[in-house]
Amino acid sequence: RSQYDKEVLSWLAENGFTHFYNKPVATVQNEKCLYPDKKSSYQPLGDLLKQK
Repeated sequence: RSQYDKEVLSWLAENGFTHFYNKPVATVQNEKCLYPDKKSSYQPLGDLLKQK
């Protein structure tokens, strides 16, 4: 976090992210965080044709 914190907060302030509805909120992301499998935006043509 500390590596990019100052740079990111500076960019956010310069670009108007300073209001209560869009200001940055610190969140914790560590090895205990669970993420869904990444879905590909690519869909084979055969799969697309089967849907119709």
